[in-house]
Amino acid sequence: MDKIRMLFVLIFILLITVIPGGCSQSEQEISSQPQIIDTEDPPEEKTDEPEEIDLTDKIKSPLTGLYIESDQLNDRVIAVMIDNLKSARPQAGISQCDIVYEIPVEGYITRYMGIWGTKKTSNIGPIRSARHYFIHRALEYDALYVHVGGSPQADVAISDLGIPSVSAMSLGRDIFWTKKHKYPPHNTYSSYEAIIKGSNRKNYRSEGSYESLLFLHNDEEIDGKSVSYIEFPYNKKKYFSSYKYDEKEKVFYRYVNGKLHLDENDDMEITTKNIIVQFAATKLIPGDDEGRLNISMVGEGNGFYLSNGKYKKITWKKSDYNSLTRYYDESGKEIKFNPGNFWIQVYPKHRSDEIVIESSQDTNQ
Repeated sequence: MDKIRMLFVLIFILLITVIPGGCSQSEQEISSQPQIIDTEDPPEEKTDEPEEIDLTDKIKSPLTGLYIESDQLNDRVIAVMIDNLKSARPQAGISQCDIVYEIPVEGYITRYMGIWGTKKTSNIGPIRSARHYFIHRALEYDALYVHVGGSPQADVAISDLGIPSVSAMSLGRDIFWTKKHKYPPHNTYSSYEAIIKGSNRKNYRSEGSYESLLFLHNDEEIDGKSVSYIEFPYNKKKYFSSYKYDEKEKVFYRYVNGKLHLDENDDMEITTKNIIVQFAATKLIPGDDEGRLNISMVGEGNGFYLSNGKYKKITWKKSDYNSLTRYYDESGKEIKFNPGNFWIQVYPKHRSDEIVIESSQDTNQ
């Protein structure tokens, strides 16, 4: 019996040695393969959320919706009448405006009114005479109204509406000065600091108060049709202004009579994020020997809003001289604008069909 038991023990030991652990050959091969370890960091999940901006000590500009340093906001907005006759071009400082209005005057050559609320520009001009309908827009910003004299209608408006007028006709050469590189009356200049000095001399309020348009938090594509070019033939024989959209920079470049509009101070090309086209009732003033115009700024009307290579139809409303002009989409909802500067093109309502609008598809055909 002992020999039989010894035989079973030897067979058992032999089986353990040949098949260790009872594993099959295929299981051994799998377990012996090297383990691959990914040492790279996992890819970051893509997101459409904009990069966070440090807004510490920043405020939103009520004129452009852009975030600025708190000390950048001027205590009082200035609204400056800027000459646009051929002898006055190019103009100085206009690229630093938050808002610029282009509105026709006699002969349908336009004049600009620059709104400075966040820049203290050191050279502004040429400064030219007042027109009453520009005053109705300057009131929207509780602005110091800067000019060199004005039309009879403007004189009445300044008196009746209590306008804080800063005029070269009543202030000295330390506030307004002339330059030799242009001929009179296209050579009167000033600066933001000088204008404030003139305002203090007249004991005007040092701070202003005004309402703001609505702005989007971030830059967005508007719901509208494509636009790559828009043209305003104010005077069919002598003058037109236009804009071309730059897809890379997402701004419109401005042109005067087909040439890039430059700032006299630094040859900077003038661009804008937002364009508002406002159609307004425009008529000759009866009996005015100079062919001056009356343009209705109070009331309501139609127009367009352009931004980021798109445009859409809008309506506008201004209830009285002091109220801010507000803009609405076709459903009647007030528009929220992309943060950025503005050019506001006021164009005669009865000539609205003369405006040229082209899309990139049109120009490629």
